[in-house]
Amino acid sequence: MKCLMKSGKKYIERMDVWDVSFLKICLCAMGVLIGIGVSEEKKKSVGIAAIFVFIATYIPLMAKYIGIFIEEKEHDDYSIDDDCFELID
Repeated sequence: MKCLMKSGKKYIERMDVWDVSFLKICLCAMGVLIGIGVSEEKKKSVGIAAIFVFIATYIPLMAKYIGIFIEEKEHDDYSIDDDCFELID
């Protein structure tokens, strides 16, 4: 199990934007396929569970992203003079 986790972490370190996009599309498609297979009487309970799972995973992901965004913004040496658009008289 440790080898699986270690190789998973290494794979995540090497992922680029395209890999993450494909992973998200794949997981979305899997969710749709699971949703199609749920019987009518269980759709409501499965939907409620899915909402809780979404919230429980979305909040930590966004908290981490916002922390990284703020950290990068604080270290950014951007000034108004560095703009690539300049007014020419």
